[in-house]
Amino acid sequence: MKRFDLNRDFSADCTIADKSRAGEIYHVRRSAFGSGMNLTPVAWYFAWQPLIIGFNGRWRVDCFVKRHPLAPREPISLGQALVAALMRENLCEEPLWLSAHRTEDEKGQAYGNVFEDD
Repeated sequence: MKRFDLNRDFSADCTIADKSRAGEIYHVRRSAFGSGMNLTPVAWYFAWQPLIIGFNGRWRVDCFVKRHPLAPREPISLGQALVAALMRENLCEEPLWLSAHRTEDEKGQAYGNVFEDD
């Protein structure tokens, strides 16, 4: 797992696979003394290389921003910061399509032993 800054307020982690990337984006609150920081999850993302007939080969980045007080009001701004950081870190390259979403979990269901305490 790799961690990198998007800007002074947000950082991300990244799990790297052959043609995909996935991770969580955190709001960063740094200690006044510079000795630590608090990370609050505010979004998650998936980057992959779909092969769709009629389209050029490209990266697609989907950024899902939670409804959270520390998340930016406009999901596209966090998505743009993410794409810039992914390219800076050589994790993605152009051509690339960004799709930004405002989201929240509505319902979920576990199939099998999903949690360690099950």
